Amino acid sequence: MRRALQGTAGEALLIAPVEDVNRSATLRGTRRPVPWPQPTFLLHSPAERACAESLRPLVQSAWTMPERAQVEVWIRQLPTDQAARERVLELWLPRRDSPLRGDDPG
Repeated sequence: MRRALQGTAGEALLIAPVEDVNRSATLRGTRRPVPWPQPTFLLHSPAERACAESLRPLVQSAWTMPERAQVEVWIRQLPTDQAARERVLELWLPRRDSPLRGDDPG
């Protein structure tokens, strides 16, 4: 999916390597993050919403399993206790086998 996103956006978008946040937390000795049950864009700024909206269909098609209902991709604002960075979007992906997949809790 990383190659597809980078290929579509070209030089207008820099896709960072995938990070296993659970592994990173374990290595740092910190608490693991609460997982998102659906693919979720976290906006560091409301100005990034249009970019997330334009990438949503690509993530949706890449994350929807054959013979399954289409995956909903959420767009949320970065929690206020996290440090925002200018011109950054985060894409959080659940494990494909995640039992958490379901409806938006809020």
